[in-house]
Amino acid sequence: MAATTLPRFAMFYSGNWGRYVSYMSDEGGEFNQILKVSARKVSNPRSRFEVEPSNVHPTMVHIRSCYDNKYLRRRSEEEWWIVAAADSPNDDQSSWSSTLFQPEFVTSAGLISVRLLHFQLGQYAQWYDNMSHPYHMCIWAASKDAANPDPTTLFEVVDWESLVILPKHLAFKSNNDLYLGVVGGDDVGSDQGLLQFQIGDVGDKSVENIVDTRIDGTVRITNISLDAFWMLRGENFIWANGKSILAPVPESLFRPTKVNENTIALQNLGNNLLCKRYTNDEVKDGLNAMESELTDYTNLILTELVTSRTITDIKFHLNYGRIYNTQDIRLNPGITVQNETEETQTLEVKIPYKNIKTSTWTAINSSGLKLGPTVNIQPAQVPHISDDSAIEMIDDPFEYLWGEMVSKEAMEVKVYGLTLPPSSMVIVRLWAKVASCDVPLTYTRKDVLDESTKEEEVYIMEDGVYTGTNYFELEVTVTPPQPW
Repeated sequence: MAATTLPRFAMFYSGNWGRYVSYMSDEGGEFNQILKVSARKVSNPRSRFEVEPSNVHPTMVHIRSCYDNKYLRRRSEEEWWIVAAADSPNDDQSSWSSTLFQPEFVTSAGLISVRLLHFQLGQYAQWYDNMSHPYHMCIWAASKDAANPDPTTLFEVVDWESLVILPKHLAFKSNNDLYLGVVGGDDVGSDQGLLQFQIGDVGDKSVENIVDTRIDGTVRITNISLDAFWMLRGENFIWANGKSILAPVPESLFRPTKVNENTIALQNLGNNLLCKRYTNDEVKDGLNAMESELTDYTNLILTELVTSRTITDIKFHLNYGRIYNTQDIRLNPGITVQNETEETQTLEVKIPYKNIKTSTWTAINSSGLKLGPTVNIQPAQVPHISDDSAIEMIDDPFEYLWGEMVSKEAMEVKVYGLTLPPSSMVIVRLWAKVASCDVPLTYTRKDVLDESTKEEEVYIMEDGVYTGTNYFELEVTVTPPQPW
């Protein structure tokens, strides 16, 4: 099967163990850059990988960890352990450090899984099955059986870009501009818990919900006022009256689909239909799982129920940063410099140019949704691409808006000295390289849920990414002197 069948951004899930392949790190120790089947959450940023088709071998791929921005390869010439350690793709099939993998798709128990053949070894990646060994569940390329796939070599592929990671505290509004809540009372009974788009005040307690994202990306939603989770009930209406502490049934699970930056649709897994605002003779503006396609009535506008948010303790991981999209750019089209005298002159040329830098601070788990309160951050330093093509920190006491790109422009002057022969002229041009850099970051996020009670939640987050662009390696070119 062709490499294009793997999504660009993928997660690899071991159904045999119920966890995702994840990047490990013990700060340079024995398990640094090792991969392990260990992540229990679909939102774990260490479990995200980018699949890049090989430019040399069309059916093969390179796989890059999006956490440390390194490509998967063997740890050493003597070992079969797979690590995220290569700075760039290696298409050499004979080299132990080759990053080539051949994806092979297998249908097992009704599920389509992938096996990853380490092409240089001719062996399949699998998790190490030895509970008494410190490398238990770590990934190595050891399986040689092509005809009879071992369960430890099978991974279900999750398309990261198809996932929608929802915030924890949400209210839902429909196209009638009213919120979904409980109109009939506060107790769960046979006639209570029906959800209807009839609440005008987002502060009404009955519109508050807690979203629990499960390991497969589906969600279970609990109405806070009733302490009951949403359920598909009679005539396909959604009620907040689920109370079972047993494993969730499909009728209580939903799969979100992104519509735009503040709107989603929800598919109920009980009947695999989309939920919409619906009215019949008995129910007005209820939530009903009945549509097979997106419509205006399936749109659910989200409000994140957080009154204020602060982000502090930002820590950049420069060693995990990457530089990409490097291009040459002309900053000044050319200045004509003349020596009108009969003597050789040494001149100081001032070359003006517009210096442009961009900065973006994002959380990869936001799924492109723009929800919640505005967050301003003011770090003392930011990453910057230096003239030796490395990422370094520079002072930048500027206030940024989390989730938005900030572009800063300033007119600057490059001073250049040159010597001109008598009665001659040259054209002086200014060039530079421009590139982007991604630097992972961790941070502390504090959400205030209620200003009156000061109820708050504090999270240590690993999903931050700083993306910046800047000019570097400025270079002046001078044409050969011409008679003036």
